[in-house]
Amino acid sequence: MHYVSRIPFYFLISFSVLFIGVAHSEIRIHSHTFSPAEITVGDFVNLHLHIEADENLQIDFALLDTSQLQHIEAGTPQAKRVKAYKIGLQPSAKGNVFYEVIYPFQVFASGKHVLPPIGIKYIATNGNEAFIQTPTYSFKVQATIPENAQRIRDIKPPMAPRRRLGIYILALVLIITMTCATIFLYLRKRTKMAPLPIEVPRRPLPHEIAHERLKEIEEKNLVSEGKLKAYHTELSQVVREYIDARYKIPALELTTDDLLECLNNADMSEADFHVIRNFLTNCNLVKFAKYKPSQHEAHERMAEAHRFIEATKGRE
Repeated sequence: MHYVSRIPFYFLISFSVLFIGVAHSEIRIHSHTFSPAEITVGDFVNLHLHIEADENLQIDFALLDTSQLQHIEAGTPQAKRVKAYKIGLQPSAKGNVFYEVIYPFQVFASGKHVLPPIGIKYIATNGNEAFIQTPTYSFKVQATIPENAQRIRDIKPPMAPRRRLGIYILALVLIITMTCATIFLYLRKRTKMAPLPIEVPRRPLPHEIAHERLKEIEEKNLVSEGKLKAYHTELSQVVREYIDARYKIPALELTTDDLLECLNNADMSEADFHVIRNFLTNCNLVKFAKYKPSQHEAHERMAEAHRFIEATKGRE
């Protein structure tokens, strides 16, 4: 009687093992990699997962949950089918296919980090909905400036022009001076003869408003007072308001990744996009990663803001 009473218990264990074996045979996580291999603070990182599954499965890849990770900002994952030989694998069963799933994210703190398990939901071949999780994945982030980095050397002074060019330069300066003086006298004489125009007040343009706001921030002397987080927050706010008015993009409501994606599709040169990407990334390091830049770096953020606004205003 004692052994007979345990039969349902053994049957339940056997059924559970059989069910788990079937679930794992339908979908399997083979490997993962991070790119770039050497990650620095502020880098845009991709987690690559190689997954084998039955070709008839309907799979839903969940978002990377970084709600508990204050120094990591995640984007939308992208999944695509790949050939097995391209990733150095062979299907474990006939009718299986491989997926490469890319989880993009950006990290704002150095040291060792651990990503939480990622949920993968799918409909099994028996019609039931099933769910598995990836293991945790760890990676190491280096500081922004390596310990063995060398200081940037000063710019060499320009070479003195040859003496032969002096005569031509002097002649060119005289011609330009005479031309400007002639134009000035002509316009002055014409202005005296013409009636004074009626001044009509105009609405300031977005870049004019942005430059004025940046000037107000400079006058607060936040950098010299050590209020670096408030300084970078106000800088980022002004630039995002300018982008909103200039490109009609809701920059104040978007994350940094989503904003950069919108700007990448906007009418903007590659050099201007590089400036705004570097500006936003460095502001995020101060706001979210508690990075303390030098006064020189803080003033460089102000210069980047002016440079980006000035470079993009001409296409308004």
